[in-house]
Amino acid sequence: MEEYVLLAENHKNDILMRYTTEQVNQPDFWEQEIDGKVPAEQLETIISQDLTENYAIKHLAVEWKVTEDYTFEDLKAQMEEKNDAQSDSADTTDSYGLTAYDISKYYSYWYSNLQTKLMNQMIGNSKDYSEAQDVEAYITEKAEKSVIRPGGASATDVILETFAQ
Repeated sequence: MEEYVLLAENHKNDILMRYTTEQVNQPDFWEQEIDGKVPAEQLETIISQDLTENYAIKHLAVEWKVTEDYTFEDLKAQMEEKNDAQSDSADTTDSYGLTAYDISKYYSYWYSNLQTKLMNQMIGNSKDYSEAQDVEAYITEKAEKSVIRPGGASATDVILETFAQ
C-alpha cells in the first residue's frame, strides 16, 4: 500500500495539470466527474500502469537472474543503507550525484537501473533479443498480460484518503 501511495504522490500533478485552478480547488475534486472523467480514476489508471510495468520488469529481472526477488520494504532498507554509507563517507566534497535519496528518487533510480541491467542481460544472452526495442516490446507484452491490484482498500479509496483536504 505504501508503494501505491508513493506512486499516487509522484503522479498527482500529472492529473492536476489537466484541470483549471477552480476545478482543482473544489473540495470534492478527486471524486467528481469532470468532462466525463473522475480524477481519482485517472490517477488510478496511471498508477496501475506504472505498477504493472515495474512488476513485469521485476519479474523478468528475477527470471533472468539480474536480481534476487525483493519487496518494497527491501527497497526502502537498501535506500537507507545507501544513505547511511554515503553519510559515513569521510570525504563528501568530491561526491557526484545524489548524496542522499528519498524513497521517491530511489524507487525511480532502482527501476531505471533494473530495466537497463535486464536489457543488457537479455541482449547479451539471447538470440531472441538483439536490441533494446526487442526487450522493451517483450516487457510491454508481459505487462499487458498482467493485472496488478493493490491489496486491502480499493485504489480509489487510497487516492481519496491520500489527497483528502
